Amino acid sequence: MSLIGVEARVTEREQAGRTVYRVRVGPFQNKDAADRVKERLAGNGLDAALVRV
Repeated sequence: MSLIGVEARVTEREQAGRTVYRVRVGPFQNKDAADRVKERLAGNGLDAALVRV
């Protein structure tokens, strides 16, 4: 992701007896900014979902 200018953090957790990894980006100033990055990720073959925290 850093190659397309998106900073990311990876977290690890146990889920249903196995280790899963979450890759998170943000925070963003607004939903439009988040949507733009989501589209940029999709354009590079990466699935993304917006999660408000």
